[in-house]
Amino acid sequence: MNLLFENWRKYLANEGIAAYIPRSSERKMNKAIKELEIEIAGPEHKSTWDKIKQEIKETGEAYEILKKSFRQKLTDEEKGTLWMQIKDLAKGTALGAIFATPGGLLLVPFVIKFIGDSMLPSAFKKEEETYIK
Repeated sequence: MNLLFENWRKYLANEGIAAYIPRSSERKMNKAIKELEIEIAGPEHKSTWDKIKQEIKETGEAYEILKKSFRQKLTDEEKGTLWMQIKDLAKGTALGAIFATPGGLLLVPFVIKFIGDSMLPSAFKKEEETYIK
């Protein structure tokens, strides 16, 4: 089995990704795939990953606040931070559920367009910075 995968990797490395499209050559197809890879790795997608990392960081901080709430009383600021993160988790979970449904990849942009930014977690909203420092 390892030999099969090894040979397949060598084939892909030497041959490139071949696909049949009428009136198209393999060279054109490989060029289009490279352009798509560059587009996917663009700066707007890097900022999306930064926002996802920010949400993960905020969730970790909210978890620490939640653990602290079992030992002592929370301040109003900590309660507000915890509540905002719970709402962000609910929004992200709802979007994830829509995305997971068949055809969900096509539905998410329409849901965001019609519902607006109210469905997005705080790190993805453009008009406000909600980073916890």
